[in-house]
Amino acid sequence: MEQRAASAAKAVLAVDIGGTKIAAGVVTPDGRVLAVDRMPTLPQQGPASALERLRTLVQRLADQSEQPLAAIGIGSVGPIDVQKGTIVEASNLPDWHDVPLTATLSEALHLPAFLANDANAAALGEYRFGAGQGAASLVYLTASTGIGGGVVIHGKLLDGTSGNGFEIGHTTLVHNGRPCGCGNFGCLEAYASGSAIAAFARQAVARGIPSVLTELADTTEAITAVHVAEAVRRNDPLATTLWYEAMEALGAGVATTINLINPDRVVIGGGLTHSADLLFPAVRRATRRHALKALADIVEIVPAALGDRVGILGAAAVALHHLQSDG
Repeated sequence: MEQRAASAAKAVLAVDIGGTKIAAGVVTPDGRVLAVDRMPTLPQQGPASALERLRTLVQRLADQSEQPLAAIGIGSVGPIDVQKGTIVEASNLPDWHDVPLTATLSEALHLPAFLANDANAAALGEYRFGAGQGAASLVYLTASTGIGGGVVIHGKLLDGTSGNGFEIGHTTLVHNGRPCGCGNFGCLEAYASGSAIAAFARQAVARGIPSVLTELADTTEAITAVHVAEAVRRNDPLATTLWYEAMEALGAGVATTINLINPDRVVIGGGLTHSADLLFPAVRRATRRHALKALADIVEIVPAALGDRVGILGAAAVALHHLQSDG
């Protein structure tokens, strides 16, 4: 018992692997980030180069840490395989196949290493350190370029067989609907993500529908969801229609998770929440229209709290979650 208590008091090394950058940090069990370092992913140089540079980065952090380290937590783009500790493949990391993350970092620092996909890591981070504190069961959604998520039920991550559970963005919202980047049709991501909102707007402007969007963006091809949100604030009819159709779709997706999981809290993060005043009221209304009333009545839908720290704190939560479970 004394040994387990001592281990729980140690800090962990957290690694957040993204398509453009990799961040690592030293994090205490209460969520204090003691040190952070970053490096570009440089995916065109291949995974071997990235792993070698990452070994150097984590070794430097470990050497400089004034706190003893108990484990390494990794949150990564995927799909991943948590049993093997690998990135199976990643759409924004060409040629990254079966990349041995946990083995590489565990060997570098002689510490146990634990892997989760980035959305599941973020769910654990919000549950332990952020807007999910105090919740019994939490659903986390990230609404940004794409849509992802994670589920924590009574402290346990619902991550599935290989660690890729709760791909909410790729649940079918519309049978035979719009094509999605995953190869399916009618996915939630194809209707409610930032990239979908931007695509709808570009298509409408290209068809000649008048909109202030032509003033906000340099070209039609440059229109983004940020421009659409700004146009909504200017009472632009096209942007308003597109935005609230997307929020209706997102609310339907949230309602589906409520009906399936029965959480007491839904936490939404990601780039679209920078327009929180336009997102949350609309999503809450849409959710109540689509969810079972008895389940909707007991759930809160709230903004994520960790902001740009979610990658590091999520990865730290992965390590702490496993240390606690194994203990």
